[in-house]
Amino acid sequence: MIPDVSEVWSKSVNASEFFNVERKASAGPDSGGGQLYFQVPVKRVEDTLQFLRTTYDQLPTTLSIRNIGSEVEQSLTFFNKSAGRMRTGPQNRQRGQRIDAWTPQYGFPRLSDNVEAREEAEELIEAIGGLHIFLARTVEDVIWAGFTTGSHPPKGWPDFEFNNLLFGIDEPGGYWKST
Repeated sequence: MIPDVSEVWSKSVNASEFFNVERKASAGPDSGGGQLYFQVPVKRVEDTLQFLRTTYDQLPTTLSIRNIGSEVEQSLTFFNKSAGRMRTGPQNRQRGQRIDAWTPQYGFPRLSDNVEAREEAEELIEAIGGLHIFLARTVEDVIWAGFTTGSHPPKGWPDFEFNNLLFGIDEPGGYWKST
């Protein structure tokens, strides 16, 4: 049974950030750890803050989420970032930082454990037609984390009003709220 969804937030994952959340520390920049999170670009900040029910000045904020596939409750934190951007907390798979819903165990795409360059990420994202992470809030105020691949819903997928966000059909992510 699909719960009644009242809000959805999503973002498309680009090849650079996918590479960064998949790589080993040794594949990072010489100057440090590099980007180990999913970044929220400036044009998605307002949408994200609306879903988080907070303001930029009140960040960081932590959500209690459930993972589609495991139903395990975990925490997901959002932080402010330079130049008006935002980011999630660390989500690097090889450092064990990623929430369950965004792990290969639940079908999330993965790169090789020894990935050295973002070209592998580009090839994989192109092959699957796109990668999108999302959070969905139910009318009971439970937040679920999940992901989709491709640019259109697969055959048999429910005809949700917010499918355009889940698959990046019109925009690479955004915010939807039921009326």
